[in-house]
Amino acid sequence: MRGKAPVVTLKKLVSVNSLGRFKNYSAAGDVELSRLNLIYGENGKGKTTVCAMLRSLATGNPAAMIGRRSLGQASNPDAHILLSSGQATFKNGQWSQKVENMEIFDQTYIAENVYSGERVGNDQRKNLYRVIVGQQGVQLAEQLDKINENGRKLQADIRQKRKTLEAILGEIKVDDFLVYTAPADLGDQIAAVEKSVQIAQDSGQLKVAAGLATLVLPKTISNLELILAKSLEGVSNNAENAVKTHLAAHNMKSSDQEWLSKGMGFDAETGCPYCGQSLQDVTLIQAYKDLFSKAYRDLKQEITVEGQGVSQRFGEGIIAQLLNTIEKNDTQQAFWASQLVLEPVPPLDIKDLEASLSQYRETSLAVLRTKISAPLEELSIPQDVLDATKTFDEWIAKITTYNAAITAANQQIDKFKTGLVQADVSKAQKDLKKLQTLKSRNEPKINDLCNELIKIEKEKAALETQREQVKASLDAYGEKFTKAYQHRINAYLDNFGANFRIAEVDHNYVGGVNAKYNLVINGTSIPLGDENTPISEPSFRNTLSAGDKSTLALAFFLAQLDEDANAANKVIVFDDPFSSQDRFRRTQTQLEILTRAGIAAQTFVFSHDAAFLVDLNEKAVGFNVKALRVIPVGDEHSTISECNLSDLCKPTQLAMIESMMRYRQSGSLSGHKPEDIVQKLRPVLEAHCSNTCPTAFGATNNLGGMVGEIRDKGNAHTLFPILKDLHEINEFSKKHHHDDGSVNGPIDETELLVYSRRTLRIVGAL
Repeated sequence: MRGKAPVVTLKKLVSVNSLGRFKNYSAAGDVELSRLNLIYGENGKGKTTVCAMLRSLATGNPAAMIGRRSLGQASNPDAHILLSSGQATFKNGQWSQKVENMEIFDQTYIAENVYSGERVGNDQRKNLYRVIVGQQGVQLAEQLDKINENGRKLQADIRQKRKTLEAILGEIKVDDFLVYTAPADLGDQIAAVEKSVQIAQDSGQLKVAAGLATLVLPKTISNLELILAKSLEGVSNNAENAVKTHLAAHNMKSSDQEWLSKGMGFDAETGCPYCGQSLQDVTLIQAYKDLFSKAYRDLKQEITVEGQGVSQRFGEGIIAQLLNTIEKNDTQQAFWASQLVLEPVPPLDIKDLEASLSQYRETSLAVLRTKISAPLEELSIPQDVLDATKTFDEWIAKITTYNAAITAANQQIDKFKTGLVQADVSKAQKDLKKLQTLKSRNEPKINDLCNELIKIEKEKAALETQREQVKASLDAYGEKFTKAYQHRINAYLDNFGANFRIAEVDHNYVGGVNAKYNLVINGTSIPLGDENTPISEPSFRNTLSAGDKSTLALAFFLAQLDEDANAANKVIVFDDPFSSQDRFRRTQTQLEILTRAGIAAQTFVFSHDAAFLVDLNEKAVGFNVKALRVIPVGDEHSTISECNLSDLCKPTQLAMIESMMRYRQSGSLSGHKPEDIVQKLRPVLEAHCSNTCPTAFGATNNLGGMVGEIRDKGNAHTLFPILKDLHEINEFSKKHHHDDGSVNGPIDETELLVYSRRTLRIVGAL
């Protein structure tokens, strides 16, 4: 996709330091690279790190190297790779040279060009377009992107300059200001308007100035003495005496009447709520009923309402409003005194007023609380309430005098306002502002700003014309090219036996030039969707399996290679190209890889599946194949060495079974750690299930998926008799087994021995 480049191939990975698990790797043995290189590595052991290093070498982007610096290492990564053109070194965060003729298919390629997670986002669409349209299309797209970028910059500059002018111009339109020419008498016009503004300001400000406000004090409790003196009529002396005698007998206070009244809510017909004995014909209960009648409750309600009224009328907010009004009156009185001879308003002590109002509220509420706790007792008004009421009455007299003075002052103010000449201050000020702003058109700074804005707006218009021309060329080219690419993709999907196709391959310009296409499944066209597409709607997210998504990505990559006129000079890298594929697609993937390897200058295939590499090696007739293995050394280090692919499959399973048998016999004394054995349970069973039923599991290659398929088919499945064992071993092992090689602990060795024995029994080793 990047055009012709010198034929550069890789000869040897000489050394890699402080990069992932390669903390101190140096080439040893026969690790010379060949035209076709098959590299095996278990997950989490460094295979993907090597692939990431090659991507960094191809792009020159150091991020993949720096981001994979070995944990716990102080030094930065460095690498030495022998090329056909010399030596490429990564030192001090950069490569000495790039291998630009390298194309890589890996998870990064998929995430950048096809899909990320479960969705196809705008970034993938933009990158995929460049994959689809070839060199000429890329050049047109890049030209359009450059025009759009320049247009955005110009538009941002225009927007900023217009915003600056708008802040200066007010109601004057920017376009009118840009072409404005000042008349000869502009100075005289401004002087005349300035005079009218001064006249209007003097009268206008006084016309709208506020007067003074009278005060309204809250009302006190008019019938407090009557409420406190109230008892209840119609309650028999016997009932009242019976209750008082009961209170005295139990050392209860008269205020505990309320507690007794609440007890009347219980159903006396069902007996005492404490001891359960019958309350029928108990004279005391009848006395309660007589005493705590509706009249009793009505009296309590009356006291409550009066208390709520005092709390509201004398609340902190009401008091604050009164005090605020007094302070505003003082300010306005001083203002108007500067304009006319104003009769003085007597000053008020706001702190004293606040204290009086608060004192009345608190003392009144206190006596009401006393009354409501014993409604039957007659009370007199306490002295503190009388004192608070007297002080409040004194304030009523002061406020009456104060309000009279306020009314007189307002009459003087209104008479003064009536004599003022009516003038429109706002209009006069707007007229003056407009003339002064228009005059500024010829000031050097503003004139330069206007001229620059006129210039860049012309540039923007010319750029828009150019954009439409390039867009038309890209539309014409893309329509022809994308159809051919669609045909190639579908041909690959057909070869892979996929049950879906792509259709309506095209491009659009939302968020930059990007590709769009639909999926076709069972004759139904399905949009790709995006991150906002609901899960309830068919889209890329929920209509393709993991294997289908992987197959589609590989088809895109292969079609890209087909279009590359420089394909014979390319170094091609495949990193696990068969993820989640079934057996047939795996075989077809091998054939496609060999087809590309027969054209390319050099090919690399990385895989964690030894069987895939063995099959690929057997099919690579006539190729000079180099087989390498990424091997863990201890818990934190890895190295690369030559390997015999034929030793990677069945012997591996036998070796795991042998390790489990030794562990079963001698435990940790056998030399095997529990974390090593627990990771062998699932691979051994997965291989056993696959070998027993070669065609039964389709794309499923993990034990959990196999268990699910066996359960779904029930008795019809060959392995149904051992379903329980497979499920329980899987549940145990998955707690400790991770694809990246990590193990969660702790591991119960007694439990591990039991599951090891069950696994060995399933595979016939016991």
